[in-house]
Amino acid sequence: MTPMELVFPTNSHIAEEVVGTDSAGADSTVEGGDFPALATQASLSRTCRSDVGRSSIGHHASGALLDIILEADAKAALTASVQPVDRGPAGAGSGTTAAVPTAGSGAPMPPSADTSLSLLSSWQYRVTGNGAVAQVLMDFSCEHIKSGGPRGIQEVAIRHILRHDIDSDSIYCIDLAAPFRLFKAWRAAMPRVLPYYAVKCYPEPAILKLLMALGAGFDCASKGELDMMLRMGVTPGRIIFAHPCKRSCDFRYAREHGIQYTTFDTVSELHKVAEMDPEFKLVLRIRADDPGARVPLGLKYGAEVSEAPALLRAAQDLGLECCGVSFHVGSAAKNLATFTNAIENARKVFDEAASLGFRMDLLDIGGGFTGHFDELGNVMFGEIANTINAALAKYFPPGGELGDVRVIAEPGRYFAETSSTLLTPVIGQRDRVAKDGSIHKDYWLTDGLYGSFNCIVYDGQNPEYRVIRSPVQPEPTDTRPYVSTLWGPTCDSADVVYKGVTLPALRNGDWLLWPNAGAYTVAGACDFNGIEFTHPCKVYVWSDSVVDPHEEQEQGGEVAGEGQQQ
Repeated sequence: MTPMELVFPTNSHIAEEVVGTDSAGADSTVEGGDFPALATQASLSRTCRSDVGRSSIGHHASGALLDIILEADAKAALTASVQPVDRGPAGAGSGTTAAVPTAGSGAPMPPSADTSLSLLSSWQYRVTGNGAVAQVLMDFSCEHIKSGGPRGIQEVAIRHILRHDIDSDSIYCIDLAAPFRLFKAWRAAMPRVLPYYAVKCYPEPAILKLLMALGAGFDCASKGELDMMLRMGVTPGRIIFAHPCKRSCDFRYAREHGIQYTTFDTVSELHKVAEMDPEFKLVLRIRADDPGARVPLGLKYGAEVSEAPALLRAAQDLGLECCGVSFHVGSAAKNLATFTNAIENARKVFDEAASLGFRMDLLDIGGGFTGHFDELGNVMFGEIANTINAALAKYFPPGGELGDVRVIAEPGRYFAETSSTLLTPVIGQRDRVAKDGSIHKDYWLTDGLYGSFNCIVYDGQNPEYRVIRSPVQPEPTDTRPYVSTLWGPTCDSADVVYKGVTLPALRNGDWLLWPNAGAYTVAGACDFNGIEFTHPCKVYVWSDSVVDPHEEQEQGGEVAGEGQQQ
């Protein structure tokens, strides 16, 4: 069996990035690593797209030049839509082939000349400078809005509430401009580190397809996630099967579909690999805890560095190939020194592996990243990127004695968290009289701990909220603050989002807006009580700015608040 290599950025790949320019002159970049055959067309396209983006096609693009653009975009679309096929049993076959999509196959067809002309003149192409990303925005009917901050999203939500007469369903408003800008910021800040999006964090199809179009890889942890990405057209070389303890059915699926890279941290997993498919390329996961992380992972996964020599020798005895090291400092990590220490420890394992005859060439620095924007809409990522870049330069210098080690990461929260806003209507209420005679309010929402707010239990989140008054009711007569409880909609009395929070008096039909609701929310939901938490209403937007102009950061009361579980 011919191994399927992971797709990594190299100097040549970086040189082949397709750069477009929107009407404001801002660069937009797509990683060209998965389309090496398009280097010539991409370089030609690069020279003319800035003019195309700024002006109408008819005045600034000759027929020949336009043909070059259309040919490059069509080939890129075709390559991106190719579906992987079964490679057959281990040890058989001459490599991986691909089926060309045909009408009715479920895979998108290459765009016609008319379609590409429409694409190149669209607002979607103007703001992204990227044909593949523009197509994603079209496919998901993105609404172009000025502001993606809470006030801007509130305006979008009210329009959709009125347009579709929504009064009893939760709404997710997904701003695809956020992950797009975060991807650009990542590649600019850490060009050596290719992000492999952690699908588990938020398997939202629009975000997956956007990141796919940008050239990201994907971190999958199960047969279901592997199947999802392969069906979208992601090639096996852009996937790492990053779960240290896998089910046999997951192993079989990965083997049958050409997945080659997987992680391990125990001897028992090595025996499983040896039995299922000894040709897997193994990545040893080591423990790297940030004690300040929101969700520490070291108690469950990651071998101690002192255990690495024995694990490497066990792999050697079983005839297995260890090609790299991975770690995960914990979700939403805070201590920058943890990354430096982990990269230093990874180098120690590389050296130990070399002494045993292994030639490692892959470093996976895991997740733990957060992607937030400052009050001006700039990505706040520089400090952690500088720390990682310095550690990589010290312990894994390009062209050093280890050769050119390829570096990937597994960001999930970084891309997902700020992309989405959850809106929940109030569907029930009552007053309770406390012992001191004061009135306490109970409110029922359309989402709860079995839905998106499982993040409170499993991810340690403390969600913020804003009140949106019903757009179809008159202004309330009672706006006094009350101590309140927010209940989820299920029959479980433990389904409570917040207790003891102060809210203005609410009515049925009022709404709560919850920003930063993308990461580890609906991904962990279940449909308990037959309530379809896993299938909320969705609205897709593209914002010119992810922050509101002159945003007032008021806390509590009518505008904004933050709860605390009691």
